[in-house]
Amino acid sequence: LDGKTGLVVSGRREALGLHPLQEKEFTLPVGPDLEVRLDRFNRSQESYYCNDVFDGKDKIINQYFAVDGKVSIELLEEPQEFGDTYRLHLILEAIRFEDDSGREVELDHAQFEAVQVGWLPG
Repeated sequence: LDGKTGLVVSGRREALGLHPLQEKEFTLPVGPDLEVRLDRFNRSQESYYCNDVFDGKDKIINQYFAVDGKVSIELLEEPQEFGDTYRLHLILEAIRFEDDSGREVELDHAQFEAVQVGWLPG
């Protein structure tokens, strides 16, 4: 991925049946409870989705949604007391993305270890 493309993995922990220290694998597409997509921006990004640093000039010019592939998720802990954040391992394998025009992008493998996810008020 280049500096203009952000990878988005968005899911609902409860709806997906995720529990700490249990790895779960999903075949894409799953439905509204797990979305995997690529957002293509008009310029390089320093922070793709943090609205604390949003300057209003960044625009998503195209989106590619996952239509095939596998996602493995392992929660490492329960959500923290100070917000709805927690850590997880995430592995994406053989993901095929497609935009509204039918253009395809493939991602062979991506792995994220002990990444903090969720929402933190601030």
